[in-house]
Amino acid sequence: MPKCVYEALVVGAGICGLSTLYHLQRLGCHSLALVEQFQPGHTRGSSHGTSRITRSSYDKDVYVELMQVAHHLEWPRL
Repeated sequence: MPKCVYEALVVGAGICGLSTLYHLQRLGCHSLALVEQFQPGHTRGSSHGTSRITRSSYDKDVYVELMQVAHHLEWPRL
């Protein structure tokens, strides 16, 4: 069996996995692999539906600050 070498392996093709893949490519990684366990269009995803939220309160300030960056800069850019 041939050996496959990737700079990164992203597990999950939901919004988080695809966003990770996008940013890895943007940062210069070109040898990437994406693995998803379900077929496209499945109903088991956590990134769609009427009750999906992102968490922005944490017990450590650094995570709160990261979420502020994500909400105000990164999500609008995506």
